[in-house]
Amino acid sequence: MNEKKGWMYIRKTHQPVISLDEQKVQLRKWSEYQGYKIVGETAILGGNEKSKNTIVNILHQEPPANGATYLITPSFSHLSRSFFQTVEILKELNEYGIGIITANNPVAPNLK
Repeated sequence: MNEKKGWMYIRKTHQPVISLDEQKVQLRKWSEYQGYKIVGETAILGGNEKSKNTIVNILHQEPPANGATYLITPSFSHLSRSFFQTVEILKELNEYGIGIITANNPVAPNLK
């Protein structure tokens, strides 16, 4: 059986009510409960452009995303508030064979 490997990604544009560290703890617990091995994590404060650049940098590692097959995030809004930028990010992930899993709506598997 193939191991499900995930990279946790959290982004907020402002200081959240729940700290980024606490969000990481919660997302890690959820991910591990769902059977994912976490191979990396990123938590940033910043806008949409910072998000896209950060994800591109994760993908340009060797191996991409440290071998993760899924990007795990609390929701699609953590990728971007812009619909078009979210689509660009999803296309980029798909080009690298990486699916996306959202904790509040885990329905977007790897499309390849």
